[in-house]
Amino acid sequence: MANEKYDITYSNGALKEIDRLTKDLNLKNREETLNFALLVLKRLQENGNVSLKDDI
Repeated sequence: MANEKYDITYSNGALKEIDRLTKDLNLKNREETLNFALLVLKRLQENGNVSLKDDI
């Protein structure tokens, strides 16, 4: 997973939420927070709980 690259577009509100999660989860920075979120989504996908699209 560490070698995968994604383009992410988000609003200022999303950026504030990412910063809040970074602080609340005691993570190092936004990148680490987004990597954590992606890991969670991939695990949910593996379990059949969510569907991820390659292109929007």
